[in-house]
Amino acid sequence: MTNLRVPADAPRKPSRLVALDWFRFLAVTLMVQGHTFYEVLEQSVKDAPWYAWHRYVHGFTAPMFYFSSGLAFGVTTLRGWDQHLSWTSVVSKRLERYGILLLIGYGLEAGDFSARALVFGTPAAQMAQLAVNTLQNIGVTLLLAQGLVAVTRTVPRYRLGLFLLALFFVAGAPLAWRSDGSHLPIWLAAYVTDRTGSLFPLFPWSGYALAGVLVSIGLVGEDRRSIRPDVSTHLLRVGTSLAVAGKLLGMTHWNPWGEHNYWKTSPFFFVQRLGIIILVFALLAVIEKRASPLPAWRWLRFVETIAQETLVIYVGHLLLLYGTPWTGAGLHGLFPETLGLGASVLAFGVVTATMMVFAYGWHRMKLTRPRAFDRARHTVAAILVLAYLVNPGPAAGPRAASDSHSTVDSTAP
Repeated sequence: MTNLRVPADAPRKPSRLVALDWFRFLAVTLMVQGHTFYEVLEQSVKDAPWYAWHRYVHGFTAPMFYFSSGLAFGVTTLRGWDQHLSWTSVVSKRLERYGILLLIGYGLEAGDFSARALVFGTPAAQMAQLAVNTLQNIGVTLLLAQGLVAVTRTVPRYRLGLFLLALFFVAGAPLAWRSDGSHLPIWLAAYVTDRTGSLFPLFPWSGYALAGVLVSIGLVGEDRRSIRPDVSTHLLRVGTSLAVAGKLLGMTHWNPWGEHNYWKTSPFFFVQRLGIIILVFALLAVIEKRASPLPAWRWLRFVETIAQETLVIYVGHLLLLYGTPWTGAGLHGLFPETLGLGASVLAFGVVTATMMVFAYGWHRMKLTRPRAFDRARHTVAAILVLAYLVNPGPAAGPRAASDSHSTVDSTAP
C-alpha cells in the first residue's frame, strides 16, 4: 500500500482553540438560564439568600460574551493580518457581519417594530428604540478594532492602540455614566451612558471585547497560525494577576472618579472581573490540553457546533421569552414571575433544548445548502425591513429585551 505524504511546503491548517468553543457554550447556557429565571421565577424564591449569589454569577455572562467575541476576532485577524490592511473581500465580509449585528440589535429594541415610532415618537419612545444592547455593542466595538488594524498597520502598534482604547472606555465609565447625555444626539448618547435606557453602552463594556483581542495577541504563535503550547499557563498567570490586582485596588477604597456604581462602572471591579473571566477560560484551556489525547466525543463536537451559533441562540431565546408583535407574549407574558424553582428549571430546559435544536439545524443548513440558506436569510431580512417601515404601530410597546438585566446584574451578595 502506498503511503500518502503531505508535501513539506503544503500550508498547514491553523490549530483550533477548542477551549474558546467551550467558553462560548458556557456563556450562552448561563445567559439562557439567567434570563429564564429572571423572568419566570417567583419573587419569594428570588428573596432567598442564594439568589443574590446567582445574580452575582450572572453578572459575568455579558463580559464573557464580549471577551470571547474579542478573542475570536483577534485570533482570526492575526492569522490573516495582511488581508486586513486594505479593502479586501475579508474586510468587506466582516463589515457586512457587523452591519447585520447592528440591524438585529436595533430590531430587538424596536418594541412594536415601527419606524413611525422612531421618527414621530416622543423622546422616550426614541430612546427605547435606540438603546444599546449586546449586539450593537459588539458590532461597534469590533468595527473600531477592525479600523484600528488599518490605522496601526503593525501588531506592536495595534497592541498599544487596543490598550489605549480599552483604557479610555474603562477608566472613563464612571464619568460617562454620570452624564445624562443631553448634549449629544439620542443615538450617540445611548453608546455613552445607561441613562438613555441602554443596558450595554460602550463604557465600560467594550473593554471586555478589546481585552479579548489583546489576550489573543499573546496566544497566537509567531507563525500566526498555531496556538502557543503554553497557552494555559500564560492565561493562568494573566488571570490571577488581574483578579488579585483588581481586588486589592478595590479594597484600598481609593476613588479618583467620585460617586459611581462600583459594580457596573468601577475600573477596579472591571479588572477583577476580567481576571476571573480569563481564569475560567484558562481552566478550560487546561482541560483541553489534558483531554487532547482522548478520542473526540460526539457530545463535545455538538457543543463546539452550538458554540458557533451563539448569535442565533441569543436572538431566538429573547423571542421565546419576550415574544414578538406578531406572536404575542412569550414565557415572560405567560408566567410573569409566577413559577416555583422546579417549574423554572423545567422552563429553562425547554428553552435550552429548543434553542440548541434550532441552532444545530441552522448550522447544518448553512453548511449543506449555503445558497438556499442565503436566499432564505435575505428574504426574511427584506420582509422584516419592509414590515418595520410600513407598520404604523401603537404609540408605545414593550421592548423585546428591556428586562434582560440578569446578564449585567452584578450586585454584591
